[in-house]
Amino acid sequence: MEENLTVLEEFKRESCEIYNLGFNENLKRLHHDHLPVFVTIILLNILSILMFLKKLVWILKNTPKAYITKTVFLCGIYLVCNLMTLSIVVVPRSYFFCDSVIHITFVLCAYQMFKYVDGESNLIEFHSERPKKFNFSTPPCCCLLSLCFSKISITKRRISITRILILQLTISHILLYIALNIIKINDEETFNRIFIYTIPLIVGPILIGVWGLNIMLRLFVDAASDYRLKEKYFALQLVLIFCKLQPALFESINQIFFNDFYCQQVHPPSVYVSFVISIQMFLLGIWAFKLYKCPLRI
Repeated sequence: MEENLTVLEEFKRESCEIYNLGFNENLKRLHHDHLPVFVTIILLNILSILMFLKKLVWILKNTPKAYITKTVFLCGIYLVCNLMTLSIVVVPRSYFFCDSVIHITFVLCAYQMFKYVDGESNLIEFHSERPKKFNFSTPPCCCLLSLCFSKISITKRRISITRILILQLTISHILLYIALNIIKINDEETFNRIFIYTIPLIVGPILIGVWGLNIMLRLFVDAASDYRLKEKYFALQLVLIFCKLQPALFESINQIFFNDFYCQQVHPPSVYVSFVISIQMFLLGIWAFKLYKCPLRI
């Protein structure tokens, strides 16, 4: 029985060799039926670059100096995602590296959201005139942790704790993804064996970081009513949903219901997923640029 399972696994691995295509191998498998996918992704990337450059000029001219770097960073994530999806389409073997770049860019932007409205000092100044309590009853940890904390008054130290909740996501995930990429480059078999054990290290900090962001949003939303923070935060969250959760969902559906349907195709699943993500990131980029045209002063 074990021998039969080994043979089956080996067959699946060979039939899914398209997961690890390099540039030359991928180019050889290119078929005219798939040219529309490649051409569309390339055009979306060109349009994204032109749109970003145009908006960059607008940001440099109209945004206060203190907000330029933050705004460029938060608007640029959609271009980064599009460039990475193009890289995945051209070189499917680069999927994990490109996914890591997207993920690291996201966690950096998550921290930029906290800095976007001047952090603790600005919030303390605002709430000194409008007393408000910390509200821990926010997703995704509202049911578990809100029971341990009553509503407490806002102080600079307590807001700094929220900063730490967000910052731990940035630091831990940058270090983790750098380590995983080093392992994958040196020994892919070891990487495949240990990756499943790193999932709690990925999911845990995300839950804590998103919890901190939600607490921050509720504190800042009144202090920064002109910023449209809810919409900007939602646009950033969609990057995580589209680029991380969506591919995982597609892969799970494929494995459960379609018996490796993608492995029978000319191109790996990453190409088809990247095509969908490219369209989503292009549309998100347009929306984000409109959001960041709103007033940047409190």
